[in-house]
Amino acid sequence: MSLSTHEHRLRRHRRVRKKVRGTALKPRLAVFRSNKHVYAQVIDDVQGRTLASASTMEADRRADPTATVDAAKAIGKLVGERAKAAGVSTVVFDRGGFRYHGRVAGVADGAREAGLEF
Repeated sequence: MSLSTHEHRLRRHRRVRKKVRGTALKPRLAVFRSNKHVYAQVIDDVQGRTLASASTMEADRRADPTATVDAAKAIGKLVGERAKAAGVSTVVFDRGGFRYHGRVAGVADGAREAGLEF
């Protein structure tokens, strides 16, 4: 049985999610990247609530290129600022089964610049 790249990513993601849980004190910073866009959410898994989110799909971000490391860094910074405004200072990073490089690492770097600790 041969698995597609997408199926491999989902398996990695499920394996990581067994251990990575977001709480009210230390929510999960989940990152998803598609071919065109980058999405980031700060999630409290206990209550099942999204505390802050940002993506390149937002109206003010659509004018700039959306699938670049710079765009991902800007999204990380934006979600970090929104999380700080919601009272979150530390998070658990969830890379969503993606390799930690390029746009995924860009989101992490941007969030760290905004003051999130992980």
